[in-house]
Amino acid sequence: MRIKSFFIPCSLFFIVLILYYPSLLEIFLKPSIFNIDDGNLMDLILNHDLQIKEVFSARGPGKYFRPFLELTFLIDQRIWGADAFGFRQTNLFIHAFNTVLVYLTIRLILKNSDHSEKISIISAVIFGVHPIAVESVAWICGRSDPLATMWGLLSLLLYFSARIYSRWYLLPFSLFCALASALSKEVGFAIPVIILLWEIGYSRLFWPDKQRIKLVPLILSVAVIPIYFLLRNSFFNAGDVSFRFIKRQPFSLVVSEF
Repeated sequence: MRIKSFFIPCSLFFIVLILYYPSLLEIFLKPSIFNIDDGNLMDLILNHDLQIKEVFSARGPGKYFRPFLELTFLIDQRIWGADAFGFRQTNLFIHAFNTVLVYLTIRLILKNSDHSEKISIISAVIFGVHPIAVESVAWICGRSDPLATMWGLLSLLLYFSARIYSRWYLLPFSLFCALASALSKEVGFAIPVIILLWEIGYSRLFWPDKQRIKLVPLILSVAVIPIYFLLRNSFFNAGDVSFRFIKRQPFSLVVSEF
């Protein structure tokens, strides 16, 4: 049983690596597919020594607050220099790891089902090989999507583990991962929303033997939202154009902009 528990995640991981690896090699076979955004990023990395303080600086036309994304680029630069192939490998490893996380998360949710293993494997395979992920894997600048997904899935996996097995010490780690997801891309805000919707409408359907969650752990799980804006305001009060706009404008006007 223990061998099987390792065999399936490892198999999923390497299947995704094998299927996606040709897309990494195309950078040598077809240099024209190296898009302009990737070109600008690699040009910056080639001619500039990234520093840790720049991880928390405003970047891009929208002044995105994505320090965890910037941190991965800094680490890649230290490992690969300006080798674009290495950067793409990082994207691929993140996506393969996400496939394993999908399998583990769904298996945990369906722990009371007789078909949990089969459904988890099928779901993970569909996630891993679906063509919608190709751009995010092959495009270096698209890393924000798989990176935010990785932290988000880790947050859900830790939260569900805490919920099912009453291991409440895992909640701070779930909170950190949810925050890391939002700090990789703003879509990470979906994680606390998913947790809320799960507790309101679905947890009793899948886990009828579990009591309703206590208020304090639930508040802790969604605390990522105020923490995110506190951090963003602290680091970008002077330089974050988009956040200054949000603070300056009436709420109705901000909503109309989107």
